[in-house]
Amino acid sequence: MKRTLANIANAIIANFWLRRTCDYRIIGAMETISPEIAGCIIDGLDGTTAVAKLLKLPKSTVHSWRRIGMSPSRADHLRLATAGTGKEIDFATGKIVEQVMA
Repeated sequence: MKRTLANIANAIIANFWLRRTCDYRIIGAMETISPEIAGCIIDGLDGTTAVAKLLKLPKSTVHSWRRIGMSPSRADHLRLATAGTGKEIDFATGKIVEQVMA
């Protein structure tokens, strides 16, 4: 096949389309944490900036969880990150529980 600009453009578009449809099916099948609970969790962990620093993510990513909710993989990541700080998250209610070390 001759490498023309049209062939390269079609390959890029096909690759993007495949990724977009696959990602949608995966995300659509997962059960997300609701935006309300995600907002409570973020507020309980001292806000968007603190959570972004804790997870080493952009603030815009954490802020988007307030609008669209949080994926289960991000919730697991957050659960692991907060375990090291002595806090535990109840993802059913959005409450943060401080663990007292004896």
